[in-house]
Amino acid sequence: PPPPPPHPPPPPPLSSSSSFVPAPLPPPATHTTQAPAAPMSASEMFASSDFDSREVTELRKQVTFLQAEKKKLELALRQQENRSLTEPRLNVVIQSLRSGLPADMSGFRSLVQKQQLLDCAIFTEDSTVVLSVVLFLASTLSETILETVLKKYPTAARIYLTHAKRKAKVNRQLNRPAGSRSLADTYSVMNCPLESALQKWKEAREFTEPLTRLRLLHLCIPSLRPFPFYMSLLDEEIQLLDRQIKIDSHDQIIKEKHADPMFNKFPPDPIAMSPLNHTLFYSLFYHPTATPDKLSSPQNMKSTFKIDDRRMFWLKLQSRAKVGDWQGGPYSVHTLPQVKGMLGSLKFKSPFGFAPFVEAIAHNNGPRELMELFTSLIDNSEEKATIAIKFGIWPLAIDAFVQQKDKVGLILLKNKLMNDLGGTDSAEYRAKIDEIVASKKIKWKDNAGRRTVRW
Repeated sequence: PPPPPPHPPPPPPLSSSSSFVPAPLPPPATHTTQAPAAPMSASEMFASSDFDSREVTELRKQVTFLQAEKKKLELALRQQENRSLTEPRLNVVIQSLRSGLPADMSGFRSLVQKQQLLDCAIFTEDSTVVLSVVLFLASTLSETILETVLKKYPTAARIYLTHAKRKAKVNRQLNRPAGSRSLADTYSVMNCPLESALQKWKEAREFTEPLTRLRLLHLCIPSLRPFPFYMSLLDEEIQLLDRQIKIDSHDQIIKEKHADPMFNKFPPDPIAMSPLNHTLFYSLFYHPTATPDKLSSPQNMKSTFKIDDRRMFWLKLQSRAKVGDWQGGPYSVHTLPQVKGMLGSLKFKSPFGFAPFVEAIAHNNGPRELMELFTSLIDNSEEKATIAIKFGIWPLAIDAFVQQKDKVGLILLKNKLMNDLGGTDSAEYRAKIDEIVASKKIKWKDNAGRRTVRW
């Protein structure tokens, strides 16, 4: 700095006779303000400095090293803060959930924190606590990350699926919308393809409009194609529903035109979405003589759905008995296949015996002659006695006890006749029983303690 200016000499003393006139002040100095210089870039600074290239490289390496060390320190500090903040919050949140109090879990933001919270919830072995945490994860994580997390925790996955099932059931009972995510979507997130496909199939079958259900069933084909067993069942249901819709449409036209007297005598109901047995019964009832190339043909339905002869014969019996076709037509009740016996005689054949014939005829008020005919064709004497007593065919009941050589059964039958028919109406049967019991030609069995006949 420049040296300070010397002190001016003191002014001379004033006299009374002299007058002092001050000298004029010099004008103030004018200072000009300069604009600040623009900052120099690093390259200009290094270029203008005396550093060489080796020193610049070394400085850059030091800067890079210091930046990396700074990131490591920041990460360590953040982890320490998370650890110090999470541990007390975990205890508070878990304790609140176990007490049934609301808990704020919004502070758990990272995936590591959420997994720690789920670990603590599973450790409590409380399904309510686990479900609360899993629902929090489901609302804050994407489906892919949630699927990855729940794969590591099968206990939490089971609890979450149980909750989803119950929620879907309640929504169906209360007719509420299923929400943004259905149960099938939940199964997909949980990586359960079979359960997801079956749930979609179940949801499609809940629709009561035939065409809508058929369309949704077609949409289930891609998800069930990897599972051949369920795919075959779905394909059969689609074929059946499609056939039912077409039969209903065709029969509705016939009903409106009054072209078939059967439709006037027995007005049909729609068969769409009904079981296979009911559809086949409908076909045997209204279309017994349809040609095999028709969808309504019983033979076509039998071959398409691989229906066995026993079921076909049973439904044919029930349908024709309800119609009352007792004596005529190829589908008459009394028309049965016949086989040749050992001596060349013809014998009726039934795949399930003849007792169902008697019951079907009695249920539909059929002729008694047919009931007696089919009762006599029963081979088992105990079953014959039971059927004969049930429908009041007393001569055949007596013959059945004679075949069994059951003397006690005849005596009990005599008492039953006296109680049910009275003395006058049962006199003929009681006299026949007395004659048989008194006969010395029959060697009776001692089976008084075993009663197999249902009276």
